Amino acid sequence: LSEEKGLARGIKALASVFKEHPDVLWYIAGEGNEREKIEAAIKSEDLEGRVILLGNQSNPYPYMKNADLYLSLSFHEAAPMVYMEAKALHIPVFSTETSSSKEMLKDGDEDFICENSEEGIQKRFSEIMNDREKIMVAKKKLEDYKGNNDGSLQKIADWIS
Repeated sequence: LSEEKGLARGIKALASVFKEHPDVLWYIAGEGNEREKIEAAIKSEDLEGRVILLGNQSNPYPYMKNADLYLSLSFHEAAPMVYMEAKALHIPVFSTETSSSKEMLKDGDEDFICENSEEGIQKRFSEIMNDREKIMVAKKKLEDYKGNNDGSLQKIADWIS
């Protein structure tokens, strides 16, 4: 729960979408120095019980496995391992556009990348919530996902040669 993860911004951006879709819940695992700010954002947007802070989890995978979508609303990310973890569990990743999102989010979830702003998050998430079939199609495509790091290894080999 750190500032660069954009969670407080995400709560503000998604509040209206959550209110339009009362069946949508957001579980957030982890701890950090932004917890109070995030709790305040949840309260301010009247989303208690809809955005749930789980705290640190020794095993977050059961939560991920039961999710329909993984949200990554970071201001910036290099190459987050959680993208590959979600994809391995056949969970599409909804992500802000970062330095690696377009490269790492393909094979089923490339349609879930949004502009890295409150407006971009709100607009794209709303579109997806209004057409949830896209999530089911992406989950189906990810059933065939076979993660590997061949592309990354080749890049490293090219850089050092």
